[in-house]
Formats: sequence, structure tokens, C-alpha cells
Amino acid sequence: MSLLENETPEERVERAKDMFPLGRIGSLEEGAAAVLYLASPESAFALGHDLVIDGGVTA
Repeated sequence: MSLLENETPEERVERAKDMFPLGRIGSLEEGAAAVLYLASPESAFALGHDLVIDGGVTA
């Protein structure tokens, strides 16, 4: 059992602040917005691109 299994959601958010350049964990709604964009007509000209949704971790 790892120490992180017993952490509260608030503790997880606090721990993750230093891991992400944006200083927070992304929300489900933010990920869904990216998927909806890719499924929309507005993304019709976007070809051959990886959309990375990671709060800047891999930047």
C-alpha cells in the first residue's frame, strides 16, 4: 500500500500544485472541451497534430 492511497482529494490537489506548470490539476470539463473541439467543424483544418492536454508538464 502506498502512502498516497489514503490522501484526501484536498491533499492530492495540494501535492499536485508543484507538479504542473499551471499550478493545478486539470478538470474533466477541460479535457472534454478539447475532445469536443476535435469533434467539431471548427477543427476541420487541424490535421496531423497531437493535442497534448497535460497542463504544461511535457512542455
